Order: sequence, then C-alpha cells, then structure tokens
Amino acid sequence: MRKFCYFRVSAADGYHHLIKENVLDVNLVDSLIREYVGTKDVIVYASSHQCALVSCTEAYELICEYRRNDASATVQVVASDFSGRVMVEPIGTGVGEHRKVLF
Repeated sequence: MRKFCYFRVSAADGYHHLIKENVLDVNLVDSLIREYVGTKDVIVYASSHQCALVSCTEAYELICEYRRNDASATVQVVASDFSGRVMVEPIGTGVGEHRKVLF
C-alpha cells in the first residue's frame, strides 16, 4: 500500500464528523468517499491482514467491520487508480485528499 499510495493525507481540507447518534453514519461516509474518490472500485485498508478491493457501495460495510475488529485502527479508502484517498480515524472523523500531480 505504501509503495502505490505514497502520498500522505493532510488535514488541509479539514476533518469531517462521521458519527450520528453514536454510530458511523452511512450517508456521511459515502459522501466523504465520493468527494475524494472518483473510481467505481476502492481499496479498503486497515492493515496487511484487513484489506480488500470492493465497489464503492460496499466500502461502508467493510469500514465498519474493520473498526469492529480493531477499534484503534485507522481505515483508509483508496481509489483503485490511487488518485485519491480517505482516512477514517478511530474517533469517527474522516479526512481526504486528492493525489497532487507534480510536473
């Protein structure tokens, strides 16, 4: 993952709260993913043992599963072409960034 998605996610765009009524909200998570990821498929990554290529519509369920397995894990959702990435933090906030192309 580090080799192909080497850029870091900064907080420049600001963190988004993804929790409603003490639960990770599907609409807020999907909205954040759509804002930064433009591909049909995404890589959902929590660790080398918890990683999968799924469609964008399946990402929320996998994020929730990975968070249940490891409450302290930061879950990343990466565009299948590595053009953008979203990070969902353990406290229920998320931040994203597009890959900056340097010429």
